[in-house]
Amino acid sequence: MEEKPILIQGAIDIELDYLINIIKEREEVEIGTYKYYKGLIDGYPVVVSKTKIGQTNAGAATSIAILKYSPLLIINQGTAGGHGRIIHKGDIVIGKDYINLTAFRINRREEGSGSDLSGWKMRAFYTDKQHHIYNVADERLLKITRELKDEYKNGTIYEGRIASGEIWNRESDRIMYIYNTYKTLCEEMETGAVYTIAKNFNIPVIGIRVITNNEVLKEIYDNECAKKLATDCQMFVEKVVKKSIKNINEFKV
Repeated sequence: MEEKPILIQGAIDIELDYLINIIKEREEVEIGTYKYYKGLIDGYPVVVSKTKIGQTNAGAATSIAILKYSPLLIINQGTAGGHGRIIHKGDIVIGKDYINLTAFRINRREEGSGSDLSGWKMRAFYTDKQHHIYNVADERLLKITRELKDEYKNGTIYEGRIASGEIWNRESDRIMYIYNTYKTLCEEMETGAVYTIAKNFNIPVIGIRVITNNEVLKEIYDNECAKKLATDCQMFVEKVVKKSIKNINEFKV
């Protein structure tokens, strides 16, 4: 029986170029406008998925990949913006869990009374008892990233909460409010959808994000620097993939 592949995701070219190039016996498949690159890493089947940007695209690309390839586990990776004053460009955030950055319950206000952003409470509209948090990363994958932590030399690896949603914040006060209120380490646009779909199909998942900017620290996004950092992240992800392959039986239980 053919082994179930490891699904590795990224939204844009700079988040995928390195990983695509290390695949052996590579075959490109296009379904709609979503691209998948099927092949081998260390002799084990993998599928690299270009999800495109945003929750809708990530959710669609993930669902298609699950139905077509039945992956054993999912690694969603790419770039993100840092929150707070600790996370710097080049650091990596491992998403232990996530919060929906663009789902709000807003306090009632009468017409003419204006808008009060302090009454915009982030929440997930699901039935889980945690209210804000819909899903967490697989503990086996978290263990693998912890064991590889010292092998990443281009920054510090943190484990914590990812804010995920269709937004790119550049207001430092807003970023610090989210950081202080919800204990987030970074924000991006795909992890939430991927974690949600993976949970619904009972597939182990983890999010790995390299920081390409931090508005609070005035570490501004730069295209060329982002390309290098995205490659650094993919090289770390390669290590995670290879260690997962060595421990693949743990995911077959």
